[in-house]
Amino acid sequence: MAQLIGLNIYQINQQDPIPLASVGKYDFPFSGMFVRPINNPATGLPGFTLSTGVTVYSQIQLFATNTQYSVIETPAAIAALS
Repeated sequence: MAQLIGLNIYQINQQDPIPLASVGKYDFPFSGMFVRPINNPATGLPGFTLSTGVTVYSQIQLFATNTQYSVIETPAAIAALS
């Protein structure tokens, strides 16, 4: 069985952010995802603040579905969970 990493999802496919009351943990298969940092386009600094006030630092893309998820963990923090 593949190792799973549980992360809270704050945005899917760059659509409207998920309302904070509806944010939930999703188990990602560690071997089937690509993780990249999210930088603020205005400043170039790590993190981007969504309209809900949450700052996300990574985007996870699943190989199987090509779906993109924004999370608050940094790429380094996600790698440490493996």
